[in-house]
Amino acid sequence: MNVVFVDLIPPINHKSDIRMGWAIRRYYAWMTLNKMVDKVVPFKNKNGSSTREAIIEMFKKDSKIWVEYPCGSVAHFFVLLASFIRFKKILIIDVHDFVGQQEDIGVPYPFLKGLRLEIVERLLLNRADIIILPCSGLLDYFIPKKRQKVLIMPAGVGEDELFVPLPNKIDKGKKIAIYFGSMQRKDAIPKLTDLFLALEDWELHLIGHKEGQELIEEDNVKYREQ
Repeated sequence: MNVVFVDLIPPINHKSDIRMGWAIRRYYAWMTLNKMVDKVVPFKNKNGSSTREAIIEMFKKDSKIWVEYPCGSVAHFFVLLASFIRFKKILIIDVHDFVGQQEDIGVPYPFLKGLRLEIVERLLLNRADIIILPCSGLLDYFIPKKRQKVLIMPAGVGEDELFVPLPNKIDKGKKIAIYFGSMQRKDAIPKLTDLFLALEDWELHLIGHKEGQELIEEDNVKYREQ
C-alpha cells in the first residue's frame, strides 16, 4: 500500500531537527508510516514546494492519504479534490480547533483567514474515514458520522524523553506530574508553575521545546527540552 503524507512542512527524519512542539507528532507519524506501508510519498520537497509525484499518487485508486492538519491551502485543495473524485480514504491526525489554538498562543488569525480555515477543517472532517484526536474533549467540537472511525490518542512521552534523577536527588515523598508539549501557551505555563509551587508534595516536570519562552525552574518545577 502507498500512502501520500500531506503536511505543511517537509518530512522530519531526525529528532534533532524538531524545533517546535507541534512538529513532534509529525515526526513520529512519518517515521511510523515508513515502517508500516510499502511506500510513503511526501507532499512537500525539502525546499518546501509541492511534489508532482504526491499529487499524481493521490488520484490513484489504491493509494491512501494521511493528512497532518493544517497542511496549507494547496494541499487542502488537492486532498479535498481527490476525496470527491476518487472517494479516497483520508486519515486525519490531531484535528482540533486550529483557529482557537492560534488565539490561545496569542497569534490570532485575521477574521477572513480564520473563517476559511474553519470551513476547510469542517470539509476535511466530513470527508475523512478515520480521525485521530489527541483528547476526548474534542468530540465536543464535532459529531462523527456512523461510517467514521475516531481514535483517541493522547500525547505521551517515552523513556528517551524522560530523565531519571540520581538516587540521592530523589524525594520519595513527592508525586510527579508531567506536562509534555508546547511551552507557547500565553500565560498558561507560568500559571501552572505557580500552582505547583504552592503544592509542597508535588513536583512538576515540563518536557518540550521552549519556543522562545522564558521558563523559570524552581525546587519542584523542572524543565527538560525534548
